[in-house]
Amino acid sequence: METPIAVLIAVALVLYAALTLGGEALRAVDTVGTCWREMEHAAEERSRTELSLTSSEEEEAGAVLKVTVANQGSLKLHSFSSWDVVVQYYDSGGDYHIRWLPYTSSADPAANQWTVQGLYLEAPTDAEIFEPGILNPSEELVLKARVSPSAVITRTLMVVGTPNGVTTSASLTE
Repeated sequence: METPIAVLIAVALVLYAALTLGGEALRAVDTVGTCWREMEHAAEERSRTELSLTSSEEEEAGAVLKVTVANQGSLKLHSFSSWDVVVQYYDSGGDYHIRWLPYTSSADPAANQWTVQGLYLEAPTDAEIFEPGILNPSEELVLKARVSPSAVITRTLMVVGTPNGVTTSASLTE
């Protein structure tokens, strides 16, 4: 009589273990599938994003740099506070600087900050009409950055990156 009870307990333990492991395996497959879909979505967004720095100018003897960023992709861009702006430059004394500039919503950025001066259909003359505050395809953004110490414009590189990982860079010229 003891043998059938022991067999019954052993079979129950094996079934419990198999069901537990099977459930964990299904959860693991579901997690991998979710991550895969998120990676595909991010890759699809990156493939639809294309930026270029089309023009640049400096003001205040190199303290203020302005660049025009054209959205040549098919994705609407926004959340400028999540963008990255990095400036590599030499100052008038020949010292080399690399600065990551944080975004500010102020119209006039403080030292080592950047802001969006404006969004345009064609910078700087035709202001955007549709969806204010969003850089739509074929629109241009004028980015205003203040660096300290002042930059020598002919020896300056600016890199602009979006939250989805697309970057563009250009050497600034007078």
